[in-house]
Amino acid sequence: MKQQFTEDYMSHKYWYIHGDKLPWMNNAAYVGNITVACAAGDYDADALDNASVEAVAATTKCIVTIPNGWVGIEFRFRSDGNEDDDNILQCFASAGVDYYRWIGQLTLTQGTLEHTTGHFVDTITAGAAGLWPTAVSITGLAATNHIATWSMNTHGYDKWLFLMSTKDANTTNLYVDFKQL
Repeated sequence: MKQQFTEDYMSHKYWYIHGDKLPWMNNAAYVGNITVACAAGDYDADALDNASVEAVAATTKCIVTIPNGWVGIEFRFRSDGNEDDDNILQCFASAGVDYYRWIGQLTLTQGTLEHTTGHFVDTITAGAAGLWPTAVSITGLAATNHIATWSMNTHGYDKWLFLMSTKDANTTNLYVDFKQL
């Protein structure tokens, strides 16, 4: 009897970083950096429909769109700031062209582990929890300059929106990397 399904949970999943081509988006380049803190009105409840989010300046947001079938997703963050700089992200999720729902707030603390475009965030602190607070996992060894990550079940959502509500004065670019779990 021939097996109909293949299991790929053991295969290697690559990180997608700023500038990478996304095959499921017609090889469009992924824009995964935020350079400007957003205005508070950019994440008001009445500003989270798909059209309003698309109208927000590209420099203030990062939108991650994944293909159908991803059950889990993991995020890591990098910036070109200094050690112990803090940036605060507001995080949202959407299914298709529906409204974005707030899923939480993250405080990202810069470490010293180098990447070609800055340093990895070594501490992620979850603030107020939104949509599914118990479904997320934050890993990292606080203040030890390892790479902290934020992972979760996708719950059928296929788009994530990140807005930087507080930007450290030393940060020029904040990068959002992601991969399938």
